[in-house]
Amino acid sequence: DVHVVTGVVKSYLREPTREPLCTFQNYESFLNAIGLKDWREKMSSIQDLVHALPRKNFVTLKYLCEHLKRVAASESENRMSIRNLSIIFAPNLLR
Repeated sequence: DVHVVTGVVKSYLREPTREPLCTFQNYESFLNAIGLKDWREKMSSIQDLVHALPRKNFVTLKYLCEHLKRVAASESENRMSIRNLSIIFAPNLLR
């Protein structure tokens, strides 16, 4: 069940003793990239930062994004749009 998987993942990411997937070390860099005005420059910077993550973080983030894409594809049944998913998961990925 996609809801069970999502709930478990959300709980795991909220674990206070765990470093976020985007790492504490990269927090300011991600914020700077997100703040860029030029869309292409923003996407390129974010992509560079994601690819520079430790391998386990990168792979976990990749699978999480694939899962959330499947959840968002069922928005008509679950009311979980990309915007709603970002509100729920973003604070746990980058803090």
